[in-house]
Amino acid sequence: MHTIELAAIFHHKIAHIHPFFDGNGRTARLVMNVILMRKGYPLVVILKNDRKKYYRALEKADKGDYAPFVRFIAQAVERSMAIYLNALLPIKGKGDKFYPLSIISKQTPYSEKYLNLLARKGKIEAHKEKRNWVTSLEAVKRYQAARQRKRK
Repeated sequence: MHTIELAAIFHHKIAHIHPFFDGNGRTARLVMNVILMRKGYPLVVILKNDRKKYYRALEKADKGDYAPFVRFIAQAVERSMAIYLNALLPIKGKGDKFYPLSIISKQTPYSEKYLNLLARKGKIEAHKEKRNWVTSLEAVKRYQAARQRKRK
């Protein structure tokens, strides 16, 4: 089972059995975060704005449909990762300007889909702005140069 799926299901099970008089949700989120952090994922915070969506997904999990809750937790993990990476990355060169992959792909030999793969794998300096990956032309050039060095 994937770590995010395990963490989400474990979270639901603790919240569902309601073992404590108070603090069941906090305990479930804490245990979920411990599972995630042990596998290298960042702390996940359920935003106040997402509370209704969170409860709806938990209700579906109560009825045996775990997919919406696992997806919700996976999206929260992705959002947390983007927040952390934005704080740490990109390793900007002087003058790097970041644009959506659709724009950068027109200036490089790579498709938008391939650039997306490179960004997700951490092979180019890129980060998410809202739902879209952005990178710089310079970052793609650095990737190309590093790739050519490895081939020699």
